[in-house]
Amino acid sequence: MLAKTVSARGRDVLWFMSDFVHRSKTYRQPNAQAQAPASGIRIKTLHASAYEKNISVGRIAYERSFGE
Repeated sequence: MLAKTVSARGRDVLWFMSDFVHRSKTYRQPNAQAQAPASGIRIKTLHASAYEKNISVGRIAYERSFGE
């Protein structure tokens, strides 16, 4: 909602998201284009480490790698 609001006010929005899909625990296809929720919003995927369980040391490592 914030990205849509900012975009509606005439600003360009760059939305960063992980290349690892939380629900399926898989990576997005290389060069896959995520669909922006509105015009004026671009999406850039960043590589992050994979994990198997939501509550785990691997998930903490994922959050760190995504933040870097």
